[in-house]
Amino acid sequence: MTISNTISKEDLESLTRDIWGTMVGLDLVDAVMAGSPEPGISSQVEIQGDTEVALRIDCSLELARKVAARLFDMPEDQVDTDLILDAMSEMANILGGNIKGLWPGAIKLSLPLSWESGKDDPSEVSWVVAQGYDCGDGKMLVRVGENPDAEPAATDKPNTDKPKS
Repeated sequence: MTISNTISKEDLESLTRDIWGTMVGLDLVDAVMAGSPEPGISSQVEIQGDTEVALRIDCSLELARKVAARLFDMPEDQVDTDLILDAMSEMANILGGNIKGLWPGAIKLSLPLSWESGKDDPSEVSWVVAQGYDCGDGKMLVRVGENPDAEPAATDKPNTDKPKS
């Protein structure tokens, strides 16, 4: 099963718009983007099951700060980098959970990982579905891809053996 057969660009757009509108009250406008906004924040979660799928959000620092301020109900000038990273991790987690619901065979959602763009990029994913957005002064790129080298998640039953005394 491939990503493009399961998650369409329209699905990604709809979920992203709904979550951004509901969680932080921001309207996103489609944009063509050649790459990740710099400087910015990147957040990623992995959805494990029959195949390993990753969701990545690359967000300009301006937009990431606005998201954090709204999510934590704080003035933008009081939001530090740690709060921005936490907010973008949460947004990736929420969007990843919704994508997990669309992916047959998905059994596990990883903890989100966020970092300042331009630093060590942990991703070795082949991105298949992507959509760029403008939002006020900020920009964002949302991508979904598959890691062909990843091992499928274990689906074994939990160990129910009683400890020996």
